[in-house]
Amino acid sequence: MTAAALAFTLLLLGADPLACKGEKPGDKKIQTLRKTLEGGEMYKLAVAQLGAPTSCSVDWSKDALGVSSEVHYQLPKGALSYINLPEQSIVTLDAGEGAALDEAKVRDYLRNAQNAQVFRIDWKKAKPRVSEANGVRTEAYWTPGEDEGSHGIELSRKGGKLVTVRLTIGL
Repeated sequence: MTAAALAFTLLLLGADPLACKGEKPGDKKIQTLRKTLEGGEMYKLAVAQLGAPTSCSVDWSKDALGVSSEVHYQLPKGALSYINLPEQSIVTLDAGEGAALDEAKVRDYLRNAQNAQVFRIDWKKAKPRVSEANGVRTEAYWTPGEDEGSHGIELSRKGGKLVTVRLTIGL
């Protein structure tokens, strides 16, 4: 059994194989958030490509603007983070140094995953905004009819290999 399969099995049985820094025992809102994220398609894609989490951290806060949460997973070959702010949600899958993401599987996720459908990007017609810095080329695809920067997907490549996927959703 792989580490990812073991972790998932333990989670299904109610055991938490990975205690997150910042998570207090019995904290239902954090446990519910983690269960939702860890049952999601992006988490499964991350674990399949970069390995089961070796550590994680969580933060939950509330202020005059609303509730914010952050969950960061360190994976053997990269990282996955979920940041939810009152006005925006950002999910980032990042391959670590020397690692790369399987672009075909990422594109399949972006075309078919239910939570990626919200972007309404026609991948056959979409023309990305391209930028390059420090040897990293980023293609940004924004949802038609939305303000640029508020609702879209960014794909970053280094040395021709896909290394980062970022989903940004304006709320």
